Amino acid sequence: MRKIKMLPTGVNRHRCHCLFLAVILLLVAAPLCQAQTSRFAATYYNRGNDRYKKEDLDGAIADYDAALIFNPRWALAYNMRGSARYNKGDLDGSIADYTRAIEIDPHLALAHYNRGKARRDVGDLDGGIADYTTAIELNPHLSSAYNNRGNARRDRGDLDGAMDDLDKAVRFDPHNT
Repeated sequence: MRKIKMLPTGVNRHRCHCLFLAVILLLVAAPLCQAQTSRFAATYYNRGNDRYKKEDLDGAIADYDAALIFNPRWALAYNMRGSARYNKGDLDGSIADYTRAIEIDPHLALAHYNRGKARRDVGDLDGGIADYTTAIELNPHLSSAYNNRGNARRDRGDLDGAMDDLDKAVRFDPHNT
C-alpha cells in the first residue's frame, strides 16, 4: 500500500484561506467590473450619438464600435451604427448592423424600420415591406413605417395596399407625407 504524502496542516489551511479569499474577491470584483464596462459603453455610445447629430459619421461609427466592444449585446448601439453606415452609403453594412440589433432585441421596432429602408434601397422590396410590417406590428403608430411601406407597395405595383398605408400614415401624422 502506498502512503499518501500530506502537506503539513498549516500549509493546507493557508491554501484554503487563499482559495476562499480569491473566490470572495471574484464575487465582489466581477459586478464592479461589469458596472465600469457599462459606463464605458454608455460614454462611447453617447459620444457617438453626439457625433452622429453633428454628421461626423466616421467618428460616430468609431464610438459605436468602442461601445460594442464594452457591450457586444447592445441592440441600440448596433442600430445607431447601422444608421451611421446607412447615411454614409454603406447599405450592406447597415443591413448587417440592423440585423444584429434585431437578433439581440427582436422587439426593437426602429431596427426593423431602419432595415426596411436599407433593404428597399438595395432593391429588396419584399424584404423592406416585411420589415416595415414587423415595425408596424411592434409600434402601430409609427407613421413613417406606414409611409415607407406604402411607397414600397406602390413600387411593387400594389396600389390598393399603398393607398391604405399612405392613408394610415397621414392619419397618424398629417405632416408625414
